[in-house]
Amino acid sequence: MLRLKKLAHSFEPENEQSTSQSSEEQTPDTKEAVVYWSVKLFNDEKLDVGSNNYGEEEEKLTAQNWNHNNSYNAQRLSLTKFPIGNVDTVHVIVPVIKNLDLINTAIFSNSHISMPLKVFSITEGGLLQDVTSNSHCLSAETHVLKTSPICSSIYLDGSETQGSSKVAVHIQHLSLTTSVHFKVWFAQLPVTIQVSDLVLNAIDGWKIGNPKYSHQFLASSGSFKSNKKRRYQRSNRRSSSTPSSTCHNLRRQQAEVKVLASFQVVDQTNGQQLYLTGDDFEAERLMLDITQQAKGLLQAVNSEILSLFWHSNGKVFAIGENPGSTRITLQSLHQQQEEYGSISIAVSDERVSPTYVSVQVIQDAELKLHEKLPRFQPLASVFEISLIIHSHLLQQYQKAGLEVQITYSDGQTESLKDMDHQEYTLRLYSNADHAIKVTKTSLFNQWSSLLCIVCRPQKKPC
Repeated sequence: MLRLKKLAHSFEPENEQSTSQSSEEQTPDTKEAVVYWSVKLFNDEKLDVGSNNYGEEEEKLTAQNWNHNNSYNAQRLSLTKFPIGNVDTVHVIVPVIKNLDLINTAIFSNSHISMPLKVFSITEGGLLQDVTSNSHCLSAETHVLKTSPICSSIYLDGSETQGSSKVAVHIQHLSLTTSVHFKVWFAQLPVTIQVSDLVLNAIDGWKIGNPKYSHQFLASSGSFKSNKKRRYQRSNRRSSSTPSSTCHNLRRQQAEVKVLASFQVVDQTNGQQLYLTGDDFEAERLMLDITQQAKGLLQAVNSEILSLFWHSNGKVFAIGENPGSTRITLQSLHQQQEEYGSISIAVSDERVSPTYVSVQVIQDAELKLHEKLPRFQPLASVFEISLIIHSHLLQQYQKAGLEVQITYSDGQTESLKDMDHQEYTLRLYSNADHAIKVTKTSLFNQWSSLLCIVCRPQKKPC
């Protein structure tokens, strides 16, 4: 058996000739080097030359000093070739994103919906590195979902035409590729436009004047329209020599407008229609309120009959201008001739009168969530929200607000906080000034508040 003892070694690159000869056997990421060293060999039995862990060995032996016991000392020059890696190669790329579900409300608004995307590489040596800017992304269906070329985000810009239960985004870095699948929920068209009152009547005895300049309402065109300008336009129309000019001096009812939509996708595996609100038979009837997203697309076909305005509290209202019938439409953002939904509404000269005024004291409001398990989806989380209003004043200097509503002879109701504050005057008084004091707020006088001055013993209501 041979026993080797290393005496010295040296390292140098292999010459160009040998390198060119073996270049066909090398990978692009490796180079070949030559290591020389000297060893002493002690022959116990016989020379058993093998190979080391680094590669094949070429040996050159020079026997010296044989003795009578058939043992010898020899100097051996060994040549060993082995690959040396000069880079840590990338083994896999991993995309990281917050959510794989998107709800496409961009078709109703003029804003993009985007979600950041990161791409990381993991090398053979376990190194983790952000390679987002050096990657390339491509959406398999651009009419469903879009992505930035350098993989910084995926987004919806409103030009999409449908949703998908599994749309792929392909990611490439160097020679490696991977894919991420997203679910994009799309609104079922046409959407539902809901109006609280389909016939807007004139209110008997309620005349409106020309109020001062204010910016309480926002026109549906997207620009602010002052009440002064709006009332001036109304006054010009009402002062015209028409037979119904006297009726036009009366205030007309207004109706709240809401846009409701149901979001869905089609399962590509079985063709089943899936709804965002659940998978049972009730899900199709459940709709989401998207008024805030879609209010910029709401239009009145004939603005001489009906005007659309949205209040500073975020609600959208239809206000009657002149007798007639028209439609409220939700126009497409990218295709002007396409309508996402519509509803007909009428403005009438028939008069209604206020029947009574209701006042509710609101000291505090409490929201409660109740979990409700769907019949066909026991693992889903569905919650019902209950609103509990507290009306009692139990402590001194405790405050409360007032919700004032007017009911008309046709059964319709309107809240004062939803009206133009310059169309009415509200006077409140208390028959027990020693216990309750009525104050006014500075916000357009829409809300008045009660202040409990003296409280009855044992925390009874004031």
